[in-house]
Amino acid sequence: ISQRSLNHILRLVAQYLKPYKVKKFRDFIRTKNWLFLRGDWPSGANLARQLGDFPFTIMISVIISTYNRPKLLKRAIKSVLNQSFKDFEIIVVDDHSDKKANFNNPKIKYFYLDENHGSDSYPKNFGISKAKGNYIAFLDDDDTFRRDALKILYNYITLSEADIVYGDYINHNKEKSAGWSVDFNLQILAKMNYIAMSTVLVKKDALLEVGGFDENVPR
Repeated sequence: ISQRSLNHILRLVAQYLKPYKVKKFRDFIRTKNWLFLRGDWPSGANLARQLGDFPFTIMISVIISTYNRPKLLKRAIKSVLNQSFKDFEIIVVDDHSDKKANFNNPKIKYFYLDENHGSDSYPKNFGISKAKGNYIAFLDDDDTFRRDALKILYNYITLSEADIVYGDYINHNKEKSAGWSVDFNLQILAKMNYIAMSTVLVKKDALLEVGGFDENVPR
């Protein structure tokens, strides 16, 4: 069996076990909810041995950095909660707004920084450090996701086995451009950044490997 197929199987098993709120497969088979393993199915015990220490994590962490824009933040969060893809957590990093926010949704983790940093780099790096997802998505507080955004990005990144994927950006402000849709072109990217952060999905391991965002680069 290929590593890609194995990873797909593990994701399916993890999805199946999520309702039981266990962190590891071994914890699951010690409960009463193991009938599909307990019977005469010989592969059950083998599956338990193979996956006993396999950790079940959140698939996507959506990081939203914000500062003094509570109405826009609420709109951005709503667009994430309305996603057709449901295996995510939302990490809100508040760069020391005048007033703290309050959320009662277990999918939302809110962090209020002790001081304002004046750029997105530190809040984004802070969010990465708190993320439990295998993949990271970024959403600016004045942007929103279309309903299938995470599903489409996730499907592409898993099928392609890429470290990072991105999508199109639509601008609903009539005073500005309609947005942009540019296929990957290294020559153009070397001259200008045409990839909006709110359209990106990236492996967390890849972000950690490059050291996250350079906090010395001005916004």
